[in-house]
Amino acid sequence: MKKNLFRLSAGTLIVLASSAVFASGVIAPKATAPANHKTAKLEMVYVPVGEFLYGHNPPSPDYGPMRKVILDSFWISKNDVTVSQFGDFCEATGFKFDWVGRKPDWGWEGKDDRPMVNVTWEEARAYCKWAGGDLPTEAQWEKAARGPDGRNYPWGNDWKPNMAWYREGNAGVSEPSPAGSFPKGASPCGALDMAGNVAQWCLDWYGVPDPTDTKNPVGPGFGTKRVIRGGNFNDRKVALISWFRSSQEPGDFNPWIGFRVASLKP
Repeated sequence: MKKNLFRLSAGTLIVLASSAVFASGVIAPKATAPANHKTAKLEMVYVPVGEFLYGHNPPSPDYGPMRKVILDSFWISKNDVTVSQFGDFCEATGFKFDWVGRKPDWGWEGKDDRPMVNVTWEEARAYCKWAGGDLPTEAQWEKAARGPDGRNYPWGNDWKPNMAWYREGNAGVSEPSPAGSFPKGASPCGALDMAGNVAQWCLDWYGVPDPTDTKNPVGPGFGTKRVIRGGNFNDRKVALISWFRSSQEPGDFNPWIGFRVASLKP
C-alpha cells in the first residue's frame, strides 16, 4: 500500500473557526498550558480511495455485518494528538481549558509526548478544526486501523505481544505510554496506537450499523452518544480488536479517551 507523509506545523494551517465553535469548549480557566511544553508537529499519513471490509460477522446490534464500503481518500494523524499539541492550540487560539481540574493522575508536566486526554468531543473537534481537519468518521477510523482486508488488528489477524499498550497481563500499566511507542503495531497506512494506549473520539453518533450505507458512511443523523474506538491502556485484549465499538456522551471526558485528526486534503 502506498504511504505518504505530510507534516502540519502547529503554526500553519490555522483554520479561523467561528466563536461558536470555540465557545462550545470554553470553561473557566484555572491554569495555562503546561509550562515550557515542547512544540511538536502533527504528522499525517495517507489512506487511499477504495473499498475496505467494514464491520464484523456474525452481526449484532452493535457490530457488523461485515460488508464492503467505499471511502474517498483521506489523511489521518499518525499519532494521537499529544499534550504538547493541544497546549499549542490553547495558546494560539486562547481556548480556555481547565488544566488543573482535568489533570489526570499522572499529571501534565514532563508528559508532553503523551496523548491528550480528559477532553470532551467538542473540545477535541475544536482542535481538529483549528488544525485544518475534523475528527475521523467511524468508517475512516476503521479503515485506517485495519486496512482494506478486514484484519482483526492493525498488524494482522492474530494477536501478537509487544504491539500495543494495554493492561491485561501487564500489571505495571497505569497510564498512557508516549504516543507512537509501538511502531511494530502500525496499521497498513502507517498509523500508530490504533489499538490500545488511549481510545479515540470519532465524529459519528453511536447507533445500529446500517449495512446499506456503503459509500462514505457517516453514521446516524442523531443520537445521545458519540463513537469511541481503539481500546485503551486500561483495557483487556478484546477491546483492542479493530472492529470493537464503544461510546460516550459528547460532554463526557475521561483519562482514557483521546483523539486524532482526519482530513480530506493534505
